[in-house]
Amino acid sequence: IIVPNILTPDNNSINDYYKPVISFKPLDYKLIITDLQRKTVFKTSDYLEEWNGTKNGNVLPQGVYLWFLKVSTPSGRSIEKTGTVTIMFNP
Repeated sequence: IIVPNILTPDNNSINDYYKPVISFKPLDYKLIITDLQRKTVFKTSDYLEEWNGTKNGNVLPQGVYLWFLKVSTPSGRSIEKTGTVTIMFNP
């Protein structure tokens, strides 16, 4: 599992969308992204769904956000990871 740490949603086709890169099809998947006050800005249980840096259709400000990932491998092993992702806008 590789989780990127940057999102640049500026429609240049480079880092415009955010999702963990997983080398297997998980049995169970949960990704939550929050702001620094732990308010949820994105949540999915679909490992193919990508985040575009918005909440309810509104572009979020540049800055650091927290992510929480929980997946179950095909063998049933549970993996939990956390980290940060930074939204940056190119000038």
